Amino acid sequence: MLEFGHQFFHRHVLAHPYALIDAAWRDELPLHWNCLAVAPSFLGNDLSRCPVLIDINSLATHEAGALMDSLNVQVAAREDTVCSLLLHSKSTLREVAKHLGSRIAIHWPSESSPKQFRFFDPGSFLQLPQVLGEEGMSWLLGPISSVLVPWAGQWTFASNERSNGAGFRLNADHREALLLMGAVNRVAMQLEPPESAAAWVDQAERIRGHLKRALFQYGLVQQDDLVAFGLHACKWHPFFDKHPLVADLMVKLRNVKPEDELDYRELTARLNADDWAKVQSELPPIKQGKNFS
Repeated sequence: MLEFGHQFFHRHVLAHPYALIDAAWRDELPLHWNCLAVAPSFLGNDLSRCPVLIDINSLATHEAGALMDSLNVQVAAREDTVCSLLLHSKSTLREVAKHLGSRIAIHWPSESSPKQFRFFDPGSFLQLPQVLGEEGMSWLLGPISSVLVPWAGQWTFASNERSNGAGFRLNADHREALLLMGAVNRVAMQLEPPESAAAWVDQAERIRGHLKRALFQYGLVQQDDLVAFGLHACKWHPFFDKHPLVADLMVKLRNVKPEDELDYRELTARLNADDWAKVQSELPPIKQGKNFS
């Protein structure tokens, strides 16, 4: 579904003229541009934090050219881009905005209020095919047939492989993966920038494996603890928690009482640089490319 390393050409952008723009960029847009908010219906007029959708083909020629040039520069420089995603669809701008608005909030049965689904963040979007699968991506994209994703210094092409995802339903596994995505991204953004979008996707999948272990094996639920665990796995060793120094701390953590007010971050802060060096050197080396989940 994902094709990595696409070169930037104006014709590719013009073939994907519907641009999804994060709310953080809305004040940068000219007032005369026709922007449609991508928002769930229950928000009413409270749309200030919602992304907007524009049709690049409806802009004046010089404005469209300037926008595409800006995108090209931002992607090459690995900066945040004014357009989160570029979309191709035979449906109207309003129809696409309405569909995406129906996907931007998820109401889980166990929670009283809906959660925003930031599928439009480029780094998150690239992870979604592994999380949702083909049918889930078709459910997400609906009338959108393909997407251009600016991330990690390059463009990635994503196609909607199925005609519709009408029968798709988010399940408990999807919920877990989507809730972990925030922590995955926080870990990844503190590591060295990936060489490519493909490397980003692979890295995110490894991090997700570490965080699932932290969640299910050790019961870590606070995001800050999950992020710390993920960073330790990436920095020191994928199975750092198997080393006796860390394993002893995890046993203590399992026996912590609420009144102790002690968490994973505080316990592992007891390890100094020499301790971490021992963890790294005394565990067996990992073969390149091994999946650590």
